[in-house]
Amino acid sequence: MVPVICGSGLSAAEDARSNEDLAHRFIVRCRETSTILPAVSTIERLCADALVAAEWRIETRIAENLTADVRDHRQTSE
Repeated sequence: MVPVICGSGLSAAEDARSNEDLAHRFIVRCRETSTILPAVSTIERLCADALVAAEWRIETRIAENLTADVRDHRQTSE
């Protein structure tokens, strides 16, 4: 549900600077599409969930681009 409600998809959360920024984008998108806004607490939770998911996607992309040596060193140091 989060990708749909955030308007421009998953990248909106990846581009957001904060939960407030993402919530603002969400509200703007709802107004553009004449969608009734949910409760503030619901918007906060949805945006927070979207930001966490975006962080995981970004970390995964970074990890996938690491060389095998760097990955091995990183795993042994944790």
